[in-house]
Amino acid sequence: MALQLALQILGLFFMIFCGWFIVKIKILKSVDSKILSIIVIYLINPFVIIGSFQVSNTEKIKRELLFSILLSLCIHIVLLIIVKILEKFFKLNNIEKASIIYGNSANMVIPIVIALFGREYVIYSIGFFVVQMVFLWTHSKYIISETKSINLKGLIIDINMISIIIGILLFLLQIKIPSIFLTPMNSIGGMIGPMTMIISGMLMTEINFKNIKIYRNLPMVVFLRMIAIPFIIVIFMKGIKIYLPVKVEGYIYIISLLADITPTAATITQQCQIYNKDSVYSNTIYVLTTFVCVLTMPLLLKIFIG
Repeated sequence: MALQLALQILGLFFMIFCGWFIVKIKILKSVDSKILSIIVIYLINPFVIIGSFQVSNTEKIKRELLFSILLSLCIHIVLLIIVKILEKFFKLNNIEKASIIYGNSANMVIPIVIALFGREYVIYSIGFFVVQMVFLWTHSKYIISETKSINLKGLIIDINMISIIIGILLFLLQIKIPSIFLTPMNSIGGMIGPMTMIISGMLMTEINFKNIKIYRNLPMVVFLRMIAIPFIIVIFMKGIKIYLPVKVEGYIYIISLLADITPTAATITQQCQIYNKDSVYSNTIYVLTTFVCVLTMPLLLKIFIG
């Protein structure tokens, strides 16, 4: 399974190369990626969320979905506490904090889950994804935009939050979207992996690797996001798996683990673009953590399984 994971990640690198190449041959400019980011956030993400809830409401699925939600909530609380402690020691800025906390749990994990387990298992990544979406569009949006207070009305009417609510209601009430609409929605939602990789490749053309040294905390951020914190999460989840009195299928743990040991969330870069923050730095973190994940993700999965 670790080898399969490595091969899937290498495939994602090809998509990043395509985004880089299309800018290098001057078909598009790197600034055009902002338009694509808006499409991802306001069109593709909602279709992914809503479409993912179009599954049968069985007791087994509800039980395992609830477990994945609770597990994700625990993990995010642990991450928030760890980063809160670390920011004082390493003087982390808001982009760095968000980059350490939030992984690429949808854009990277959904294609990987389909490849490793099958499309029917994507439902088990939704728990982690939904919780992270809530945190991304509350906590992360708050610190990236640097607003003085949380606009509760703005959060409620946010397209991603609305999509989560709609998806949950459709799931609980077992309302099925007609195939004439669901099929194109799933097709558009299926663009989430390629589109975000292409955006990253386009932004990669702005990165001057000779100037990486100006980002003092960059090596530490990459180390924390891809090695130190994931290792803590592996130990945490192994402990839960061993001592939890309730039996939970192993693939639930594996899918939840995959969601948390991924590179930095592409959404952080998209938020930086929307709120006119340092998207080049954010994407530098994203690209470097993506490079590193080829080695770290299979290794961490091996440690957890092994």
